[in-house]
Amino acid sequence: MTLRHHFELRETIATILADDQSVIDAACEGIRSARHEIERYILFDPFFEMSYEPVVVKEGPDIIQKMADAAEIAGVGPMAAVAGAVACAGVRAAHNTGASFCIIDNGGDIAMITDRPVHVGLYAGRSPLSGRYAFCIPPKEDMYGICTSSATVGHSFSFGTADSVTVFSPDPILADATATAICNALTIT
Repeated sequence: MTLRHHFELRETIATILADDQSVIDAACEGIRSARHEIERYILFDPFFEMSYEPVVVKEGPDIIQKMADAAEIAGVGPMAAVAGAVACAGVRAAHNTGASFCIIDNGGDIAMITDRPVHVGLYAGRSPLSGRYAFCIPPKEDMYGICTSSATVGHSFSFGTADSVTVFSPDPILADATATAICNALTIT
């Protein structure tokens, strides 16, 4: 039976799906650890948190480097990848326990490993497309990301006007940064 767990820690509001409570516990610890590393790094380098452009990271935890690398590729600030990075860290921690099924939805930024097909719905606020479509994701033994950015839903800042931009990738951190970049570029004039 699939368990669903609601997790909140400051700005992180996530839903974790897994088959076992120990997997959920590991995922929660992975999220906590990732947030701790990010928050500690921001104390050292506050510009990392505020920049809307890529930031060079010479030293720092792996999660910080991955966020900076994804931001560089996408052409956005590193915090554009934070939700995907936190979700990825939770799934990675779950996978390290031997889990073959764990999904973390961190505010529309999803990281997963799955041994079964999964349907992921599209939510786009007031758009007529919202709630009408879902993506069927086949089993994914390795990490997989489905990340969404929106100018009209949620609290994140966007330079664009799109209701929803969704990016699929084996790298949830890159998917998050790329979704933000695409959303920023889409504007109605």
